Amino acid sequence: MKGQQMLFVVLTLALMLVLAVGLSQAEGPDTPQNTAGVERETSAAVVAALIPIQGKLTDASGSPINGSRTITFKLYDVSSGGTALCSDTHAVSVDNGLFSTSIANCSDEDIDGRQLYLGIQVSGDPEMTPRQAIYTVPYAWSLRPSANISGTTSEAILEAQNWHTSGRGLRGYAMSATGTNYGVVGASLSPSGYGGYFYNSASGGVGLYARGEANADADLVLGGTSDTNDDGRILSDPAYIHSDIVLVTNDALRVDLDEDNNSSSDFEIYNGANTRVFNVNEDGDVSQPRTGDGLVKAGVFAGCGTSASITYYFNNVGGTITIAAGASAGHCTIDFNFDISDRYFVALGMEDNVARGVSCSRSGLPDDQLHCFRWDAGGSGVSGQIMVLVY
Repeated sequence: MKGQQMLFVVLTLALMLVLAVGLSQAEGPDTPQNTAGVERETSAAVVAALIPIQGKLTDASGSPINGSRTITFKLYDVSSGGTALCSDTHAVSVDNGLFSTSIANCSDEDIDGRQLYLGIQVSGDPEMTPRQAIYTVPYAWSLRPSANISGTTSEAILEAQNWHTSGRGLRGYAMSATGTNYGVVGASLSPSGYGGYFYNSASGGVGLYARGEANADADLVLGGTSDTNDDGRILSDPAYIHSDIVLVTNDALRVDLDEDNNSSSDFEIYNGANTRVFNVNEDGDVSQPRTGDGLVKAGVFAGCGTSASITYYFNNVGGTITIAAGASAGHCTIDFNFDISDRYFVALGMEDNVARGVSCSRSGLPDDQLHCFRWDAGGSGVSGQIMVLVY
């Protein structure tokens, strides 16, 4: 029927845009007290993806229309022209000009917070003009892009639940393929707070899963605020004094030192007194404190006798190792430049196909020195090479 016109249309939109993660307030890192939403055994029915619409339809003279009419509803993001984002055509029952129906076939990709316009076409008539702008009801302002939902409550300020076996409670995308952007951002202003809190209440579950795209891409980055004053740091649970950190791997555990290759780097272990007890530098040199057990502290290969010299040595405690010649054959004194008075040592005489023995003693010497005597099978002093290791 030609000349039909829509005098007015009242449109109600129910929009749900997930904007933020609502994390319940917790005391320390314990499981949040407000877990009622997680513990529910049943879930409510999902709201139908329909847009309710009511209006009044008259003919060209203003008389109300009665009966059934085929009406096409379209949503646009422009006031004229353009391509419809979504549309729905169906028969609508009209009583004295009034009708009530719903628009289907639209999704959250179409209704995403931008300004929308409703186009209406009745039967074979052209689409009515102008299109009707769609505005939000007051509370829906808090759900538009860049909206700020603010309040003071011990409950979650926003909660999203999905009961599907493979569903997602919340999903955030940063869609630009360039620049530094963030899919989801969480922050806390309290020194006792957590910028993000993730937990899995199922036994055997995982609290947090992070994944980069390629094998060489970082799966997790610990951020900082400066180059020198803010290290990336992982803590065990501070609420429990005996909490541990356990690293579990199906194969190798690898640590890359000095990834940017701009400085000398070390792998270090410190005890509770903030004392370094183990160290490996990027050259592979291993060291520990002088009083620590388990590693060789120093080693020296030298000529011992009336003419003494060091061929090579290492000192993982620190300092230079020196040697002094003895007054007679086979005698020499080695200065390790650190206290060896409570350490273990072993000495060997080095010579091909000839039996040689070496005995070393600290008697009457400073704590960092060792006197060695190299002898033959008859016990006579014989100058030559010796090797001494200190543990």
